[in-house]
Amino acid sequence: HTRPHPVYIAGVALYAAGYMAYVVYFGLPTTLNMTYTLWWLNILGSSLFTSGSLALVYTTLPSKHLTLCPNYNSPPADGKIELNGESEPGVCLCGKEASLLWGSLMFLLGSVEFLSTATYIQDPNLARNLNITAYVAFLLGRFYFVQGSVPEPLVE
Repeated sequence: HTRPHPVYIAGVALYAAGYMAYVVYFGLPTTLNMTYTLWWLNILGSSLFTSGSLALVYTTLPSKHLTLCPNYNSPPADGKIELNGESEPGVCLCGKEASLLWGSLMFLLGSVEFLSTATYIQDPNLARNLNITAYVAFLLGRFYFVQGSVPEPLVE
């Protein structure tokens, strides 16, 4: 294995800092004199998540072109995709190589939704719905990251 890209490491560190902001956020009492502090901690946590997500998206973009798989059920084993009659290396959007990108994009979507509810959205029903979809996006992102992180089986 190779060491992850420094921007990827920074993205994970930003995520960890975002989680710490939310640890403080949920640990503080919700009294009236704490409302402003809680508001800023929410913005800080969601901003750190969004920044971390942008770093993850940047580092998980494939260096090869993205393409739809010719056959969804069986992406090409050699990773080469027929394009304009020629076989070229590419990354199949439904394949394992693209899973980390999909996970990063789901994290980014959820982070932007959290940031929106922390800063702009005043309607409590809209904020609740956005928070629910943000949690769903984060959950999907985690599944994609697990799929993309599972090592290939060793062939003897």
